[in-house]
Amino acid sequence: MSVIWNVMGFAATRPLPRRDRRGRPRFRVRPMAESLDPRVVLSVTFTGNVLNDFNDTVPGLVVARPQPDDPRYSIPLIEEPIRDIVRVSGFQLDAIRLVYDAQRDILQVGFEQPLSQQVGRENQRVIAGDADNNGNGGTVNPTIRTIVDDPDNFIDFPSLGGTETMLAFFHLDPGPPGQPISGTPDIVAGIDAIRSDPEALKSFQVAEFNTATDPTRPGSGSSSPFGRFLPQHTGASLLGVTPEAGGFEFNINRFSELYQNVTGRPLQFPVDIAVGGFAGSANDGGISEAFIPPIRVTLPAPPPPPVECPPQSPPVLINPHQQQHINTFHDTRIRVYIFGTFGFDTRRIVPESVRLGGAAPVFDSGPRRVNADQYPDRLFVFNGRDVDLPRGPQDAVVTGLLDDGTPFVAAARVYNQPIFFTLPQNRGPVPLRPLPPNRRDPLSMLLSNQSRALNQSTRGDRLTQLIQQRREAVTNVPRRTLPNVNPSRARLAAQSLAPASPLVLSRRLPGGDSMTNSRHVLNPVVSNIATPTRQECSVCS
Repeated sequence: MSVIWNVMGFAATRPLPRRDRRGRPRFRVRPMAESLDPRVVLSVTFTGNVLNDFNDTVPGLVVARPQPDDPRYSIPLIEEPIRDIVRVSGFQLDAIRLVYDAQRDILQVGFEQPLSQQVGRENQRVIAGDADNNGNGGTVNPTIRTIVDDPDNFIDFPSLGGTETMLAFFHLDPGPPGQPISGTPDIVAGIDAIRSDPEALKSFQVAEFNTATDPTRPGSGSSSPFGRFLPQHTGASLLGVTPEAGGFEFNINRFSELYQNVTGRPLQFPVDIAVGGFAGSANDGGISEAFIPPIRVTLPAPPPPPVECPPQSPPVLINPHQQQHINTFHDTRIRVYIFGTFGFDTRRIVPESVRLGGAAPVFDSGPRRVNADQYPDRLFVFNGRDVDLPRGPQDAVVTGLLDDGTPFVAAARVYNQPIFFTLPQNRGPVPLRPLPPNRRDPLSMLLSNQSRALNQSTRGDRLTQLIQQRREAVTNVPRRTLPNVNPSRARLAAQSLAPASPLVLSRRLPGGDSMTNSRHVLNPVVSNIATPTRQECSVCS
């Protein structure tokens, strides 16, 4: 039976079948709350699908869409013989979508085109520059060549080549609001038609408007509307070639600088500009050109920059069993323990993204319990030679990503390459160092030790002989025998028989003087004295 707890969202828990020693059920809580990403996409990534790239959720999106009843707005007209085959020309323009990226100072432009209306491709847009709308921008439907009057004049150049063109023109100062837009466009951006050499290569460019051409319908005359080329403002472009992504998108770089150079005023939002478009070909038979008259649009103030969430920083230990010592100069193993917390789940770590000193781990233990808390931890092992860290004490940084792309950064204090480690070098054989003057070589020391041992052995034998001789000499000395006299009685007898005489004891001092001490002592000569009887002893009587 599962239990649902509301812990910062819905967190599913279930009791384990076993209980602890006190009989309480054990639970394993796993938070299942989904974290929201506060980051907002402020720029457009070109894929060729204009409606998806410039969708309505992009902040600051502006759509310049002409009114259908505007007499200046024109779409390509297709003659009767090929109308049912072509249906919609690849040069038709429905709208122009714009987004200003304030962080990169780029104005992004995309041409919105109609659905193809072809069988099997009803939900797909036409390919930009596909004149006959056959799903390939570089070929012509063979049926069309059999119908048109001049088959050699119906050419579908690939990638807007040859005489094909598609461009956008801008009035950066369209005048006061409510007034019709007049005057000469300021900037032209797109792919121009080649009027002299149809085989020449073409590319996207941004240029000043050529004032020698018709300002009311740029691109329709015999001369090019592109004037002086502006390479510093020419950005990236994408021209799709497939029915799924066949749109034309481009960037105008350093737009604020371009606006100030043209108008003499700094770019301040919201700002009004006017944009129009032209597309067509001189070799598409009886198909006319498309034209969008200049339309006033207001670029809103860009949204504030996104709030970047700081990367998570879980607790980390590096080689804790070696007192945080590592060695990046030898083939050692560096163990990095990443501990899980309430807000950091180690099970979501992408192992391929973990890095320590630019090195990838060679081993991943997977979720495991290292410390005593309830959150799973993880162990990554790195090869010492792969890690690029300087020598000495430092903070080793561990980086990686979670499964949702959230980065994490953690650091631990380590000491790299202790003092007893040396760099492995090929130094060749180690030369023998000369011994100090007071030391001898090992061979001489060995011989000296053997000689010393021999001398000690000989010396020991001689000493044994001397001791034996001394013992024999002492044994052979004749001993003086004394009568069996009791010392106490002899002393008493001597006192009774001989008068006491003073005995002077003297000791020679270092200065030459002598120190005397008179004491009444007994005469130690007791030889030849008979042992007296008890009645004769004056002391005992």
